[in-house]
Amino acid sequence: MKRARSTRAWPTSWTASEPRPGICSGSSAEPSAEVWASQSAIPGGCRRLSSLDSDDEDGGWRFEPLETDLLRLFDAPIEVGARALVTHSDLGETHQALLAVGALPETMTFPGSQAEMLFAPLEALPFPVDAVFTAQWLANDRAVALARRRLVDADNVFAEEQDGHHGATALTAARPTVARELEEYLTSSERPPLLRSTISLAVSAATSDALEHAVERVRAQYAPITLHRPAGSQLELFTTHLPGQRAGTRAYEDVLLCEQLGAMVPTATHQVGSDCGFYIGATLTGAPHPVLMDLTEAPRTSRPPAMLCSGTLGSGKTLAAELLALQAFAAGSRVVSVDPKGDHRLDAVVDPGDVEHISLSPDPEFRGLLDPLRIGPEDTRTDVAYGFLIDILPSPVPASWQTEIRRAVDAVGESLLASCAEVVDRLINGRDDAAEAGRALETYARGGLLRLAFAEADSPTRPALAKRLTVLRIANLVLPLPGTPRAEMSSDERTGQALLRLLATYATHLMASDTSRHKVLLFDEAWMLLGDAAGRALVQRINRLCRSQNATPILATQALADVGDLDNLLGALFCFGVETDHEARQVLDLLGLDPEDAPLRSRLQSFRRGRCLMRDYDGRVGAVQIDLADQDLLAVLDTSPAHARR
Repeated sequence: MKRARSTRAWPTSWTASEPRPGICSGSSAEPSAEVWASQSAIPGGCRRLSSLDSDDEDGGWRFEPLETDLLRLFDAPIEVGARALVTHSDLGETHQALLAVGALPETMTFPGSQAEMLFAPLEALPFPVDAVFTAQWLANDRAVALARRRLVDADNVFAEEQDGHHGATALTAARPTVARELEEYLTSSERPPLLRSTISLAVSAATSDALEHAVERVRAQYAPITLHRPAGSQLELFTTHLPGQRAGTRAYEDVLLCEQLGAMVPTATHQVGSDCGFYIGATLTGAPHPVLMDLTEAPRTSRPPAMLCSGTLGSGKTLAAELLALQAFAAGSRVVSVDPKGDHRLDAVVDPGDVEHISLSPDPEFRGLLDPLRIGPEDTRTDVAYGFLIDILPSPVPASWQTEIRRAVDAVGESLLASCAEVVDRLINGRDDAAEAGRALETYARGGLLRLAFAEADSPTRPALAKRLTVLRIANLVLPLPGTPRAEMSSDERTGQALLRLLATYATHLMASDTSRHKVLLFDEAWMLLGDAAGRALVQRINRLCRSQNATPILATQALADVGDLDNLLGALFCFGVETDHEARQVLDLLGLDPEDAPLRSRLQSFRRGRCLMRDYDGRVGAVQIDLADQDLLAVLDTSPAHARR
């Protein structure tokens, strides 16, 4: 080893996403004599680095940092070895290896780690790596000439191998086609350029053994692309990593499309969430970014306000939904929590004086409280009532019955004090099919939980929203398993589904007063609303009403239905872990990502304990770790079986 004369370096490496120090933002400055003296040791010379907008040889501009800013990065002696550098500073000894990316494959899959080589492999590493891309612009005429030379070479190599004893290899046979595609691309109307580029990586460690281990881990992430560690060129590659420098060596140049450079870098920012709001977690990236969420954003900006939290059991969807509702409550919003399973814990973390529990049962005091003709919006209450009456009947409902029920609902619904009990009476007093439908409905209306939906003349009216947190439950509600076809549901399961939908309507109208205050509707088991056309129509009505009433519905569901009909209903999405590959495809399709991306599907299936893919109101998607930031709060709100065992 030898010590470079007066050459100095920075003692640690920097991640590709972090700005390096010394980028100047002012005008040029006259260098001192000491600066000029030490500058002579910099390979290639840097005698005119004093401007941000220096002219280059092609008449354009390029960035050139101030000379003093460049030189202050050389603040420690360097020992230059054949394949490594060792710096000595007051902070200690640092070993660095400079790697050059070799030839890239002719074709690469995007998205994928090979195409996204300037961030995807690096984010998979547990230590920082400095990545530098340098490029020389090749104008279209020079690019076309280069492509045509490549085409001639590819044809010649193919012809020579074809005449041999074994014929041309598959790779050789494909090269002329690739070269012709490149020529066609370059001669198109856009006349695009090419980039003559090099990519280098700087890896550092505290010891030489640790450096060798780190280099092997970097190479493993980039495989099958070769990473060269050129002997004798370590210092030249090192200077490439300083601001505003050209490539230290041209031995590893490659010619790329501009689109390839775009694929290499994270062109879409890792930022996701609202510009302001409460902290809910951080992005799952090499350099985590905090994620904020403002539940008032959608009502304020006239976007679909519904938020969806989906995922399998134990994935963290209910916890995230409760966190969002709790933060809105802390900001002054009113919250209505529809809790079919009885496992919400919001009431345990707020002032008891702000909590109101409404636990519905077949008792006479609650009879008719969920009658759709009493609680439904004035313009759609007959539609809600008709859908409910059809839902409680066994499938398939005869078409003649559907017609008679529709007529009776429309006739009775004209009265302000109408009720489903009046609809049944009108049907029973009708003829033939109407009477048969009425007698069938009367069977269900007489007893059990369905009494909640058939109001009498003296049935109580809905109470006003008196508290800031209202918890709604229906005692002994039987729900089908997610994804159960309606034809296979039992009578109790049909009743449970129909009443849960009425409960969503009831909760929405509990919030229909005081538009000046933001409201939140937290609805668990939302697959009941998203699983068929009638339920999605209800979500659409809830969306429309919440938008006008300054409210945000949060829907938590274990299962997703046909995603093609959901996208226009939902604003923000939190998609937690799933069990099957089919479910992962559904989630990626809903998020607008590639459902054929096998690594992403596998990653989604591995998500548990608060990790999710989030799509915000602006359509940005990112991997996020939900973080309650308070272990005591987590202990109260967490409902997973594993946590309960602890």
